[in-house]
Amino acid sequence: MKNALLLALLLALSASSFAQRNSAAKAAPGGGNQVLPLASSFLGTWEWHSGTDVFRIVLTRDNAYPAPNGKLYSVILGRHSYAKNGVVIEETFTKSPSVPKEWSLLTIPREEWRLVMGFMDQTKQKSGSAELIINPNTPNQLSFSLKETMGTVSLNTPNVVGFTIPTAMTLTRVP
Repeated sequence: MKNALLLALLLALSASSFAQRNSAAKAAPGGGNQVLPLASSFLGTWEWHSGTDVFRIVLTRDNAYPAPNGKLYSVILGRHSYAKNGVVIEETFTKSPSVPKEWSLLTIPREEWRLVMGFMDQTKQKSGSAELIINPNTPNQLSFSLKETMGTVSLNTPNVVGFTIPTAMTLTRVP
């Protein structure tokens, strides 16, 4: 179920953004036909701390991510962990990287400083939409907000309200 939701979100994002992604890529230094990968500023490890609560995400790129339609896409994938009062509540770092549903964040980048990613809450088994924004003037800080996914209704399962992780945070890049 969660695999289907993530892949459906991937397809929806890819359909609306494939052309924009190619035209928005930055030209590589030195010219030529090379382009730098879009949204590279997001790649790496990011953390939020509040007392003994810690949220961490690691974002990586996969240049050949297989979609259900058989096409390969360049995507940004993420894994996360969340500890509340020092106790790990949720984490996806120990799950298999070769299984698509084990990634908790997924998107095809469309903009250099903003990502809208599908998010999978592992504890509540529900998806959401995460928006990640980096201000170019403060490239080591990332604004993270998480919202309910609009338009998805299941007649077989009750509606689960909220998420396991905080829904609004400012994360800092971890060297």
